[in-house]
Amino acid sequence: MNHFPIQNLSLPRSRLLLSLAALCSLLLLASCATQRPIPGTAHEAIRGTQPESTLNAQGPRIQPSVTSSKTPLATTSSGGVITLADIQTQLLEAQGRAIAEEVALDRALARELKAKSLTIHDQDLDREEQELLQNVARGARTDADEAQRLILQIRRERGLGPARYRALLLRNAALRALVAPEIDITPAEIEREQSLRASPRVRARVIITRTREQASDLRRRLESTPTEERATRFAELAAAYSTDASATNAGQLEPFALEDPAVPAVLRNLLQGLNPGDLTPLFILDSTVGFALFEGTNPAPAAAPSTEDIIRELRTKYERIAMDRLAKDLLAGEYLKFTDLSIRW
Repeated sequence: MNHFPIQNLSLPRSRLLLSLAALCSLLLLASCATQRPIPGTAHEAIRGTQPESTLNAQGPRIQPSVTSSKTPLATTSSGGVITLADIQTQLLEAQGRAIAEEVALDRALARELKAKSLTIHDQDLDREEQELLQNVARGARTDADEAQRLILQIRRERGLGPARYRALLLRNAALRALVAPEIDITPAEIEREQSLRASPRVRARVIITRTREQASDLRRRLESTPTEERATRFAELAAAYSTDASATNAGQLEPFALEDPAVPAVLRNLLQGLNPGDLTPLFILDSTVGFALFEGTNPAPAAAPSTEDIIRELRTKYERIAMDRLAKDLLAGEYLKFTDLSIRW
């Protein structure tokens, strides 16, 4: 039985996104190394050199390494062989639904790109990966080498091998190319952002789950954790269980002012008056349930950022929101139906 009050949060989940949508989870943000610029060739360390990338009408051009259900995938010490046919059902149950949705979205994106005469190339993937590396390094307060290690760890734990990871970069590059022309930063938005930047900014993390029971269980675990250890434990659980894309940064949201109208009022209200390490009550977000951890407040900066920096950051934020919305709309328009019992699990 859940004893935590639930607050309604009627806002698209895109407001809680932090970096590349639906990538995976950071396991722990613990390093305090001095941050340095990400090298231009950093993508080679985590993606490897690949041929020129494009999206065609069927999605990313990826060559499978397994060509038959009888192809050996592994052997045992007793001389046994495990083939794709031996594990196919289990694979479908474990990841089939998610991958089917990815493929459907890739095909929808390919049609949109073709209709608008757009093509995605390797330099577009490099740009997406640079953003990911910068976000991970900034969020983890670490340097380029550690950020690359964290991304590799993320990929291994979430099954993002070369083909699926490459498809992810292509997908995000395609989404960005489609929404970028729609982004328009007005003088009023710049002025409002300048005002908000002069205010203290709240630091918080969120965990979003599919069920009330899971959210309650995770909150109970954290409530029994000593306050001084709660932020680290929250980061681990957000990385492991949160379904929100902020899990890419262990649940950490971009610092925001409590006066910021772009942040849902219910979340701002729940965070007011808390001490560092305090948990909010549960709240409802679309069809999911979550809660937040208050980490503290950053003082107002002594020097205001330049207008150019504000415009660049606003564009990145608006693109991220528009990308999330477009992905949801395109996938919904595919009317995906799962006809295999295993994939429907």
